[in-house]
Amino acid sequence: MYVDMTEEGGGYDFYFITAGPSISTVNAADWGGKSLGLDLVMPRSPQHWRAMVNAVQLAITNNPTTYGSTLSAYFQTVYGVYNTAAGNYTSYIMRDPTYYGTSGAATNLPTNSYRVKDGGRWWLRNTTFGEPNGDYGAYGLLGGYAVPTYPYTWTPPALPTDLSFNDLTSNYATGLYYLVSTNKKP
Repeated sequence: MYVDMTEEGGGYDFYFITAGPSISTVNAADWGGKSLGLDLVMPRSPQHWRAMVNAVQLAITNNPTTYGSTLSAYFQTVYGVYNTAAGNYTSYIMRDPTYYGTSGAATNLPTNSYRVKDGGRWWLRNTTFGEPNGDYGAYGLLGGYAVPTYPYTWTPPALPTDLSFNDLTSNYATGLYYLVSTNKKP
């Protein structure tokens, strides 16, 4: 288990899954980490994403035989953010509206739309985006197609670059490499 001791006061934890099974929904029956009482990472903030990227890069650098050799292998999805139904959300900012509120002309996500399993805060973007556009499969993982780069840097108070992703009826899958967590840090 890797525990970040820097971002937002520390406490983000990650366990590396390096041999699948690959999953495509948040309610998959069998997946890495389940027997340990861990779940897919529920991305809480831009800083949490930075902690994930830095943890993966450190693991790859220190032991590529165990952890693989590419950062992008761990970011095939945007982890534990999901919905129970399809819908066009391109006019909404993809982040927890309770915690992050709204910005500019963008509006809050509707109640009971995108969320994380524990009902906690989550973050993917600070601006609207052309996805999710409605071709989504219930409980599916959103595909990550603009992988955060290493080092994931930013200059406070500005936030890191918004993440890009896609929804798709057939859902996206994690692949063999992904992160799980206790998700205890809210």
